[in-house]
Order: sequence, then C-alpha cells, then structure tokens
Amino acid sequence: MFGVYSGEGENTMEEFAAAPNVNRSRAIERPLLGLTILLVEDSRFFSDAVRLMSIRSGARLRRADCILSARKHIQIYRPDVVLVDIGLPDGSGEELIAEIAKMPSPPPTIAMSGGVEGREAAVAAGATLFLQKPFFDMASFQQTILSTMPESSGVAGFK
Repeated sequence: MFGVYSGEGENTMEEFAAAPNVNRSRAIERPLLGLTILLVEDSRFFSDAVRLMSIRSGARLRRADCILSARKHIQIYRPDVVLVDIGLPDGSGEELIAEIAKMPSPPPTIAMSGGVEGREAAVAAGATLFLQKPFFDMASFQQTILSTMPESSGVAGFK
C-alpha cells in the first residue's frame, strides 16, 4: 500500500488521489509537462520506475544516487520538485531535506522510504510530504507531485 503523510494525518495513496480538489472530469494528459524532478534514490530499479512515470507524465527526471550528487544536481538543474529517499549510502535523506529547506526559494521536497520510520522527522526537517514506497499508480504519482506545486508555478496540471 502506498501511504502519504503530510504532518496532518496519514492517508492511503488512493484516498489522497480521491481528494475533493482533484478534477476527475478531465483526462490526464501529461500534467507534469515542463517540470524537472530530481530523484535522490540509490535503488536503480525504483529509479527506473519513477523515470518511466515522470516521462509519461511530461516531466524531466534527473537522478542522484547519493547526497553529494544530489547537491550538485540541485545547483546545476534547479529542480521544481525533489524526491528524497531517507536511507542513502552516504547519509540520511533528512540531512539533505533540511539543507534544501534552508535554501532561498526551496523547491518542494517529498521524502520517501520503504517503511513509516522517519516520516515525522522528515516532515519536521522540511519535507512537504512523506511517501511510503513502493508506489506505481500513475495518477496518484501525478497528483502527489502537483499537490506540492504552488498555483503560480505554471504547471500544466490536469486537463
């Protein structure tokens, strides 16, 4: 089951996607068009799955497999949203989330983990949301990304 935690309670991904602010009367057609997503994840298999969902949704995906690489990607590519795994080979994803939160105009940051451990700490460090892995539902993935974007971002969104 895919869980979403925002610091205000926990929902399943299905409940999150079924929220009243989701417009289901329109077709989903590349709602993330124009976004650059930075995925900080050491699992190649999971990264490939997120890459396929991102491309299918219209977003560009940059991948970093460690904190050091993520720092470089953030400076070079200026991602619109950052997905950070909590358990990384060179440190805790919470450290990176805290660094991003201190940036001027930080991008929304979504913490991820295979379990629920660390979700409160990730949100306290500055994560916008916490997602429990694995997740493979396209519409839920898109809605999660869109929910973190400010309305002024100009993201295509759901059409």
